[in-house]
Parts: sequence; structure tokens; C-alpha cells
Amino acid sequence: MKKFALATLTIIVLTALAQQFFPWWSVVPAAGLASYFFKFKNSWLSFFAGFVGVALLWGAHAGFLNHSNEGILAAKMGMLFGGLPSAGMLAISAFIGGIFGGLGATSGNLGRKISEKNDLAIEA
Repeated sequence: MKKFALATLTIIVLTALAQQFFPWWSVVPAAGLASYFFKFKNSWLSFFAGFVGVALLWGAHAGFLNHSNEGILAAKMGMLFGGLPSAGMLAISAFIGGIFGGLGATSGNLGRKISEKNDLAIEA
């Protein structure tokens, strides 16, 4: 559990830094890089670490932006989605970010496993 929390925190920090300088999709390589170094035995754990990390980051950022403009933008976007409340729009934003973060973290974890198998094949 400690490893999961540390990986999630690392993903949050890396993706927050990456998004300061790069486009929105920078969450995928940032989560992948973090997950590469945290050696999860199960790919589902790396997915959930990436999902939770990026969903928390995007949800908090969307909540901050929603609070900054007094909920006007999220309410108008919710109207485009069939009358969805602004909290629903924030949840959708967090969920979409979480999916991208989870897929990036899983890719990093599986990439590490592939590179470890190739290192064993070269040494033998």
C-alpha cells in the first residue's frame, strides 16, 4: 500500500510538471515514466496508480477552474451534454484524465517487464 501511495504521488507530481510545459497528452508519458521505475508485479496496480494520480490532478484542477469562474463554464458545457450538472462535468474530466494516466502507467510497467525479459535473453 505504501508503494501504491508513493507511486500515485510521484505520478501526480510528474504529470503536474509535464503539463506546465507540454500539451495535455503529456500525462501519458509522465505516468509511464513513473510506473517504469515502480516495479509493480501486477499491471492492474500500475493502472490504478496512474488512474488515481491523474484523476485527482485533473479533478482538482477542473475544480479550481470551476471555482475561479463561478461555475459558469462547467454549467454551460453541461447544457451541451444534455443538462449535466457542473459536478458531473468535473467528474467526466477527472475520469478521462484517469483513463489516460492509467493507460500510460500500464504501458510503462509493461515496457519495464519487456526490457527485463530482453536483458535476461541477452545475458544468457
